[in-house]
Amino acid sequence: TPFGMSASSSPGGAVEGWLYKRGAINTSYQKRYFKLRDQKQLDYYDTKGGSLKGVIPLKGSTLIPDKEENEAHGFQIQPVSVSRVYRLKAANLNTWKYWVGAIQRCPGVSVLSRSQISPVEPPSPTVPPQSPPRRAST
Repeated sequence: TPFGMSASSSPGGAVEGWLYKRGAINTSYQKRYFKLRDQKQLDYYDTKGGSLKGVIPLKGSTLIPDKEENEAHGFQIQPVSVSRVYRLKAANLNTWKYWVGAIQRCPGVSVLSRSQISPVEPPSPTVPPQSPPRRAST
């Protein structure tokens, strides 16, 4: 599969292809080969046919596909079982639509749209208490 054409269905209906994944420690995006397995998890590899690098569990996860919340062609997956948000990015809009569509059809995945994100109030500045003014003694 050429890099720009980064998603396909393999025999058995599995979805697989290239995405960029943002690291938890190294926060740059790395090209990874993903496979959606049994509509339950995303496995990712350093190369197609390479060794397994990690697994993103999907059951109970929240998918955040909104453009306002992500970089271009990006989306987030927040698993319920892991205290981490996975940030993924597709090479183009068609690949983004393909992956987001495949993930949101998985049982147990909820989709959080911008309209469902409640605005966060900025914290009010803390003002130190002022002591009363001192009177000059006469």
